This record gives sequence, C-alpha cells and structure tokens, in this order.
Amino acid sequence: TKYGDIVGKEAAVLLGVGESKMEAAPLVEVAALPAESAAPPAEEATRYPVQWAHMVDVPEMYQRRLCDVPETHRRAMQMSAFLQLGALIEKVVKVFQYEDKFSKKVVTKDSVNLYHINDLFVMPLTDQAKCSFMELTAKAAQDPLWFVSHWWGTPFFDTLRMMRLHAERRGLASDACYWMCTFA
Repeated sequence: TKYGDIVGKEAAVLLGVGESKMEAAPLVEVAALPAESAAPPAEEATRYPVQWAHMVDVPEMYQRRLCDVPETHRRAMQMSAFLQLGALIEKVVKVFQYEDKFSKKVVTKDSVNLYHINDLFVMPLTDQAKCSFMELTAKAAQDPLWFVSHWWGTPFFDTLRMMRLHAERRGLASDACYWMCTFA
C-alpha cells in the first residue's frame, strides 16, 4: 500500500484530500463570532460537566468558541492543536481517575482512546458553546489537507504518534490540517 510506512497496529489511514474522488464543496467565507455571542452565560447548566476541572485547570483556549464553521468538511484541526490537546489529555489522565465503562480499568495515557476523549474532553468542553471541538481551537474554517480514518478504540497516543510520523515524513508544518470526525 502507498501508506504502508505509517499504517500498522494503529488501525488508522491518512488520505490526502486531493487523492479522493469526491468533489470539493464551494468555499464559503466564515467570520469569527463576536465576543458577546462566543459562549452562553456561565449560569446556564451544562449536560456534560468537566469532571476533571477541580484537578486540572481548563486551558483558556478551550473556554470559548472562536469561530462558527457550519460546513463540517471545513472543520479540520491543525497538527499543533492535536498536540496541544494531547498535552492536556496526558496531564489530566495522570491525576484524574477515570474508569473505562466496559473494562472497569482506570484509563491511562497508554489506554485513553476517542471514546474516553469524547466523554472527558469533547462533549464537556463544547457543551456550553454548542459547537464542535475544532471551533474552540481555530479562528476560521480550516480545510483539511488530510483525512484520518480510524477506530475510536485505538489508543489516542498511537494515532497521534502516527500523525506526527506522517507529518514528519511529508515535511508538513505544524499548521497542516487533519480532519478527524470526533473533533469536527
């Protein structure tokens, strides 16, 4: 396979957007939301509380929606945003005891996957703003250069390692955008 150098136990495949047979949708200008509409009032109850906030501060970058991107296909995230999220996840799972719903084992850096990340980070951090995770990390729409196909049960740091290797082998900058469903 063309991507054999990066595909293995990670069960993820990266496809260059230009390598797809799908036609690109027309580009639409997306403006940042005004500050006053960036997040609902703090007194509104959230359905998904940030369970670990009493142990690790929620970084400023995840506290408000930075943009509104109605076109899901334009919600790619920069590699640097994935790495920043990885650093937060590592910090949280080091001190917060989260039990996997099925195995009943405590989630660690080596076992945290997208099911856990969705429950611990994506849903709680996006709930108040009613947005995608990408809209917390970017100032405008970001078209993907690469699409990440994966299994949610793959350890996230395996996927992140694979993405870093992919970017390194192709000489991509940290602002290269990858589209991954969980965050779009």
